[in-house]
Parts: sequence; C-alpha cells; structure tokens
Amino acid sequence: MMIYSARILLACVALAAIGRGDLPQAAEPGAPPPAAPPRVFTVATYNINWGDIDPRHAVAVIRAAGADLVVLQETTARSEAHIRRHLAREFPWMRFQGHQGQYAAERFGILSTVEVKGLRFLPPRHGLFGIWIGQVELGGRRLQVVNVHLQPALLSEKMNILQAMKALGDMESVHQKEIAAIHASLDPEGPALVAGDFNSTADLAAGKFLAGKGFVDSFASVTEQPEKHPTWRWPTRHLALTARIDHIFHTRQIETIASRVIAKGASDHYLLVSRLQWSAPD
Repeated sequence: MMIYSARILLACVALAAIGRGDLPQAAEPGAPPPAAPPRVFTVATYNINWGDIDPRHAVAVIRAAGADLVVLQETTARSEAHIRRHLAREFPWMRFQGHQGQYAAERFGILSTVEVKGLRFLPPRHGLFGIWIGQVELGGRRLQVVNVHLQPALLSEKMNILQAMKALGDMESVHQKEIAAIHASLDPEGPALVAGDFNSTADLAAGKFLAGKGFVDSFASVTEQPEKHPTWRWPTRHLALTARIDHIFHTRQIETIASRVIAKGASDHYLLVSRLQWSAPD
C-alpha cells in the first residue's frame, strides 16, 4: 500500500509540474541540437629582451596575460631560471631552445598549460635565429604553433641615411625568405598560428606574405587603427621610436575574440595577447 501511495504522489507532482510548465520539454522532431559552447583559448607572444633588464617584470606581465600558451623570444639562462621558478604553477609545461650560442638574442621559450608535441627547431638558413615549431591541443583541437624571431635590421651609429635605408631593405629581403621557409614547414591543411617578434610592421614583407596565404592578423582584426598600439619602443636622444612589430597571425579556422597589448614591463617590447576560438568544425 505504501508503494502505490508513493507512486500516486509522484504522479500528482508530475501533473502539477506539467501544469506549471516547468518540466523540460521534448525537442520538436527535426529540430537542430543545441549549439556547443565556443571552444576558446588564449595565446600570447613576448620578447622579454636578452639584456635581462628585470626578469621579475617579465614574470608579472606574463602572469597578467592569463594565457594558455605563451611564446617568448630573447630568453637567457638567467631569465629562464626565473621563469621556471615563478611560473611553474601556471605553466606546468616549459621548454627553452637556442641555436649555437652565437647571438645573445637567439633563444626562444614556450610556456604552456598542456604539452606541446612534436617540437622541431629549424636552424637559421636565411636570418639569425631560426624558428621553433610544435603542435598543441587547445580548445579541443590540434593547432600548429610557430615561435618566430625574424632578423632585425643590422644598423650602426656610423651609418648615414642611405646606408641605413639599404640595411632596412636588406632586412626585408631576408624576412621574405624567412617567412617563406616558415610557411613551407607547415602542414597546409592544418590550422596554424605564427607568433613572435617579426621586427617589421604587418604591411611589410612577412605580414604581406602571410596575409596572401590566408592568415589573419589577430590584433588588427579586432582593433581600430592598430598601428596606434605599438608593441615596441626605443628611446633616442630626440624622440622615442615606436612600432607594432610583434604579431599573432592565424589561419581562418580560428577567429579572434579580443586582443590587447599589455604596455608594461622592463623590456623594449610589450606583450601581445589574443583570445581566440575555433570557427570551423573538426
């Protein structure tokens, strides 16, 4: 008798709920399933300056970015040790890489919340520093990631204007070869992200090459007048030189939700961070 009474009571409660309309309703035949939440992730790039100006500032800026993956340029043994000591909790996976130690600015770093697989360091063929490529699963999908540091202009104080202009032209010629080698190293069918210190603005050789291959300038895609937001500054006797030379480029399987420059720290560069989401199905 107790069992039947309980069943009757449950039936009454269910009928009352239907009357109130607060039970979940069955989907109509042929209705599409509810959309999955966007698969979002955050990446950042930061040239922390090989001069080790103040590794504490670099750590603070990296932490403020709140990124899942950070690619670094111009790390050193000192800055790497500081980063390992103070950011291990945020980034349980860290790797650092250089070439032959010929240049103080040649080292790279990758900090990640998950493992980066298949890392390949390609020694410099055209520029000075080489490139670092790996694959990482972010937002539920596999992504090719390239950490770049393209060749800077080889200038000296003794150069006149014509010599300086030639040095800048030579740099652009090297960038064209560097970025072509980077693109050739990628799987053309897979989503990819190329981030780092390009040592040039987005409208010059490397940026134009990537745009021609269908890559999107993440920061510019969500920012009005992006060139008014420099990622690099250098004080001179008469004025401070500034430019947007640090970039995150991605293929069109990805969309940029938001991007910002964190104008803090002791480096001559600022950290660039982008919030991204997958825009195409697997």
